[in-house]
Amino acid sequence: MRLITRLNWVSFNCGILLLFSTLNAQYSPLFQSAILNSNEIRATISNDGSLFWNDDMGQFFAPYTGYNSVRTMYYAGLQVASRFSNGNVFVTYPSSKSDYKPGPLYNSSFIPDDSHYNKFNKIWMTDYTDIIAHQLDFTKDGKIDVKRSSIYSWPGKSNPYFEQFNGFKIEVADYSLAPFYDNNQDGIYNPDQGDYPWHPSLDHAVVPQQLFWTIFSNTNIYLRLEIGLTAWAFNCTSNPILNRSIFCSYQLTNKDVGQRDLIDCRMGINVDPEIGCYNDDYVGSYPDGNASYWYNADSIDGDSLGNCPGPSGGFENMYKNSPPVQSIVFLNRPMDVFNLYFNPNHFNVPTELMDPANNKEHYNYFKGLNRLGYPIINPISGDLSKHVFSDNPNTVNGWSMYQKKLPYFDNEVRIFNVAECGDVAYNESQTLDLAFVFHHSPDSNHLQNVNLAYQQIEQVHQIYNDHFVHSCMDQKCVSDCVWTADTDNNGRVEYLDAINIFRGYGSQGPQRDHVYEWNGQSVTDWNQRFVNQLNYKFADANGDGSVDSLDLYQLRPNNYFTHDNPAPLKSECIDGNDLVWQWKNVDSLYKGFDGSKIVFTPPINRFEGLSYEIEYDSKKLQMSIFSSNLYWEDTLVKNNYHRAYVQDKYTGKSFIQEVIMNKNKTNEIAKKQMTWSVTFQKLLELDPKIEYADIKICNAKLYTVEGSIIPLSSKILRIYFKKKTGNLDAKSNTFSFEMYPNPAISKLFVESSSEHYQVSIINVQGVIVRQYDYSNSKNEINISALSNGIYFIKTEDDYHFQIQKLIILK
Repeated sequence: MRLITRLNWVSFNCGILLLFSTLNAQYSPLFQSAILNSNEIRATISNDGSLFWNDDMGQFFAPYTGYNSVRTMYYAGLQVASRFSNGNVFVTYPSSKSDYKPGPLYNSSFIPDDSHYNKFNKIWMTDYTDIIAHQLDFTKDGKIDVKRSSIYSWPGKSNPYFEQFNGFKIEVADYSLAPFYDNNQDGIYNPDQGDYPWHPSLDHAVVPQQLFWTIFSNTNIYLRLEIGLTAWAFNCTSNPILNRSIFCSYQLTNKDVGQRDLIDCRMGINVDPEIGCYNDDYVGSYPDGNASYWYNADSIDGDSLGNCPGPSGGFENMYKNSPPVQSIVFLNRPMDVFNLYFNPNHFNVPTELMDPANNKEHYNYFKGLNRLGYPIINPISGDLSKHVFSDNPNTVNGWSMYQKKLPYFDNEVRIFNVAECGDVAYNESQTLDLAFVFHHSPDSNHLQNVNLAYQQIEQVHQIYNDHFVHSCMDQKCVSDCVWTADTDNNGRVEYLDAINIFRGYGSQGPQRDHVYEWNGQSVTDWNQRFVNQLNYKFADANGDGSVDSLDLYQLRPNNYFTHDNPAPLKSECIDGNDLVWQWKNVDSLYKGFDGSKIVFTPPINRFEGLSYEIEYDSKKLQMSIFSSNLYWEDTLVKNNYHRAYVQDKYTGKSFIQEVIMNKNKTNEIAKKQMTWSVTFQKLLELDPKIEYADIKICNAKLYTVEGSIIPLSSKILRIYFKKKTGNLDAKSNTFSFEMYPNPAISKLFVESSSEHYQVSIINVQGVIVRQYDYSNSKNEINISALSNGIYFIKTEDDYHFQIQKLIILK
């Protein structure tokens, strides 16, 4: 399924449509997200109420096998529907209408502001390695020797280290936030006492591979809700159900301003299902299993040729043969309602089954009625039903979309999976635990995989009811573990991991499985080691047994994944002149864009490569062109390079990150000067009050074959958006420029006090006949080819310009 309904989707980047209140009118946050990727599923978790969505496309891939992976749903999100004693009905809308904002609501009178939202705009994450290491650390002597950030930053109740590890205080110090295992049962989260992140559905001895927590609130004055979300996943190759499941737990708390009860409150998961190709899917419910599911309408995903035309042209990824089944399973309470509606754009949809147009119609669907509020009747039994298509499609003449042979081409269906919470008093909480499970047997067709789903849904309930005890018997790697794409084994994947890939080019060794799962693996050593004695097996990012350019493709999807409590990231921006900025055309930025050149003079004759980051503010600038010209003197082969672009949409801080390494393994002589070219464009919607933007080069390093690392320096480049005039330099308070002789015959000498400046020679018709960029104070210009006459010399640096008359007389 493809289109998110018009009522449910309005981009939250467009600002908030204020309907009821003036509270927080200006806040339109860019929400945070994190990736669960510890088993066969890769899914995005967000703190805006939506699931498996990145504001662009669906993000639930199963099984995840890299860039060509196929998704089983396009979108999912939490909706809450309730009414008050006066009969008014209210419904929340995840992400699309910005109903949810980060952070808790401490009490009925608490009014959050932007600062509050910004502090809590975060997803707290920990994992198996950190929790187990913390447990072992405490068990050893009752003390903690290593304070792991993911454990000590966890927002458990009254955490004494919260401010130290998060940078802000919780306004109500003893407020209950994230769940945790209370080792000494004192009601306080104190990791020094052996407490650790946890969820109460787990046995205290069970540790998932990944565990996330976040909190968001609906601050509409008519429906104030606080929602905590815990999400976790296991890596368990011996248990395919666990290895193909993601678990979520929502805790909803009534924070009504008037401290009123919520009447007939309902929590629902709204889903846009999509088994590979979006236009050939059916949906169904399994009421006895408190589950819903969706499956392919026929045995081939896509058309008869196995293709799926995309809505914008081209073809979509799909499963083709043996399409799987995806289910949602409610674990701690019944799935009281399973309902659906259709987008009417693609076939003739009955009025009562169209997408809801208002809160009342949404509420009708949540109650198991049709859009107009009439009961739904099972056409087979004649009974009223709150679960549509409640028979297994393998049941002949049962109530299923398959048996009814409903049209499915471009079948734009949405489903509601609803739990009734009853009346919820002020400050009372209700919890919904659920699992998203992927079901597939490669030797089965679409309907046989539905039977498999029925079996595995029952097994998921048993695992949950047993608190996950003995559900996974895998032996975990404990030392010298290979984590996909962490080629230097420093606990973090980043652009610098390209270095060992380049160093290990051409090496071969044993292959490994499960390379797309974020989990440490025991891998047989290869027969080569780097200078620091790290084995070459770490450089094989994609696990195919060979170190080559294909390994670079694994850096991006795992970028900034961490394990084993890595050292915090640092940004070192050293002031100096190793990497020097030069303008291409100073005047161009005021017209919208400008180019500059980076000139690098190597401090040593022989080196292996270098790395650096260019940091800029993407709320002011965007990078449009980037090219490099870095070659070694005596090589006939171009260099290797890996470039990454990282943008934090929330802060605007962006980076161009690059690693450049010599392709030859010998320590060759570098050119005396190496250059890069980069062009920045100022944003069209830039606030006119903003006068400039700074661009800086940080974390620049030079690498030698012997293993040495040499830090490199650079100066900040300040780009002005408005032309500076006059003859005062921003730094020295003087701006000097001198040219001689004048009149000139064949040579002209120019000198300036500026570090970088441009000289243009302009004829009397206003045409630039010569133009030069300089970084030296004194320079010689050959003018022998210019005719006699009067010219003008325009000299400008980053801040100012001067124009002087020049006479050429031969």
